[in-house]
Amino acid sequence: MIRFPPVKELSPVGTAVGTILAAAMNQTIFYSIVGGNEQGRFKVNNSTGVIYIAHPLDYENVTSYILRVQADSLGVVMSNLRVPSK
Repeated sequence: MIRFPPVKELSPVGTAVGTILAAAMNQTIFYSIVGGNEQGRFKVNNSTGVIYIAHPLDYENVTSYILRVQADSLGVVMSNLRVPSK
């Protein structure tokens, strides 16, 4: 588990809160948030792994977030997007 420094509640939308890094030999990595973001407060840049604020944070309603981020090779992502032929 990676812990990022605390983020101020009044941080503007677009503020970077942390970066996830993964590596694969000769492959492009694709990042996505797959859990813990039910309110859509965060987004991840799918090519750089930078996580940033997408909607204003409200400390009175949620005091902390645990996000699950997935890193896949672009080849895996593309194969999962293909529609099976009939």
